[in-house]
Amino acid sequence: MDAANRLIGGLAGEKRRWTAQSDAFADEIKRLTGDTALACGFISYVGPFNADFRHLLLTERFTG
Repeated sequence: MDAANRLIGGLAGEKRRWTAQSDAFADEIKRLTGDTALACGFISYVGPFNADFRHLLLTERFTG
């Protein structure tokens, strides 16, 4: 009986940890699309384009 009580007590602590991790994972999933778009934009910006074309994209296409 003591072993069963220790096991149940230990699992109660794990439930709190799992719940917190699940909430953190849900927040990460919500940010995934924006993070991906930002990363793609950065890679495109620093990719094979020269400075003049990057300036055009930044001033006239993205914010214009």
